[in-house]
Order: sequence, then structure tokens, then C-alpha cells
Amino acid sequence: MLSGAIVPHAPLLTIGANSDGIPEVMATIRSALEGVRSIPSDVVILVGPHGPTTGVYRTPAGSLAGFGAPGMHAGAARSEVSTTLAEAWGVPEIDGSDHGVIVPLLLDALPPVPIVACTLADWTGNSTGWGDEGDPDTSMASAARLGEAIASLAADGSVLVVASAHTSAALSPRAPLTEREEGSRLDDRILGALRGDPRGLLDISPSQWAAGGACGAGPLTLFGQLFGGRSCEVLAYEAPVGVGYLVARVP
Repeated sequence: MLSGAIVPHAPLLTIGANSDGIPEVMATIRSALEGVRSIPSDVVILVGPHGPTTGVYRTPAGSLAGFGAPGMHAGAARSEVSTTLAEAWGVPEIDGSDHGVIVPLLLDALPPVPIVACTLADWTGNSTGWGDEGDPDTSMASAARLGEAIASLAADGSVLVVASAHTSAALSPRAPLTEREEGSRLDDRILGALRGDPRGLLDISPSQWAAGGACGAGPLTLFGQLFGGRSCEVLAYEAPVGVGYLVARVP
């Protein structure tokens, strides 16, 4: 059985701030994540966009030291499913971690089951450039192979696929990419797909992902591949600093 969720990975949600309504946003997001934690599953596959290369992390553990918060660290035990997934996907197991993995762990966003963390190197030009994948077509093909590998795992148990992703980072003048019309249009398309048919995420072109400034094109594309035709519930959507924080689920 296959179920899915989308969670944000902004360090701001864990480090916090006392202005601009951030505490209220943090409370809203944390409350919405209860709807993710409650999804029955045997294993969680957590997929983010911020790794140094496409692969499966040996162990989902690390800290936010790179964001000035070395005391903010989290981790989960290694699962043998990590090796199984890497082999089925045809990618290496890699060391280290990134905030796309650590923040969901710090937010206690996932059910208390074994966790496998992996990364689709970002290809939108907004985070790590084109990564080692070289171009969007190659990255899309990698996402498709990951979907196939996950589907094979789901034949033997309940798998929860969690896309660790943001929507646009260009939703207001104070956003990391400042304000762009393409950002609002991208978020409208993402939310429209999730509230209608997640397959609509596959209709968003690489140029639209890049212009809108989303760090999560790979995980969100994977989400559309896996859950097209199914009903998705948007549990929360906030953009306090011009970046879209989204919580959604396909139980």
C-alpha cells in the first residue's frame, strides 16, 4: 500500500523567531503535521532536493550547524531498506544529510516507523544549481526510476512517501528570490493540482519550476507521478517570509 505527504523543510520553523507572525505559523504547521504522523505505514521514504548528489543516505541524521544552530540535531536509526531502495533505484548510498531531512525530523513530522532518507539533486538553478544530474530531463528520469523502486517496495508493505519541499521562494519582496509574478502563478498551479488531481504537478515545465523559484521540483514531481488520480488533502499552506510552506497528504 502506498500513501503520501508533503512537508516543509525551512530551518526557520525549528529555530524560530518572535516577529512577523512566525510563532503562529510554526504552530499552524506543527498542528497540520499531526495529519501526516497519523498515516499508517511500515516505513517512510523521505525525499528532499538538497543533497550534494542524487542518492540514498546511509543514515538519516545530522544537524543545522550550517544555519548557525549546531545544537539543533536529529537522527533516526539506519534501516536495511536504505540499501534495498538504493539498489532498486540504481543510485549510491551516500554519507551525510541535509536540512531537507533534518528539519522534518526536528519537527517530528513523521510516523514512528523506520525512515529512509534520499535526495533528488536540485535542477532548478535556485539551490544547488543543476546538481550532478546535468539537466531536467535526466533528473525527471531519475525521479521516475525512484517512483518505480518505491512502487516495488509498496508491494510488500505500507510505504509512506514524504516529499520534503517548498513551493515558490518568490512570493513577496522579502522572499529569498524577491517577488516574482511567476512565483504566485507556480503556487496557484501546485495548490490547484493538489486540490484536484496531483497528476497536474507533471504538467509544470522545468522552466516554470525554475522561474517560480521552488526548491522541491524533484520531490513534487515524484509526488505527482505516484499519486496522480488520487484524492489529496491540503492541511496547511503558509508563506510568512515569501516562501510557501505546505503540508498535504494522500492517506
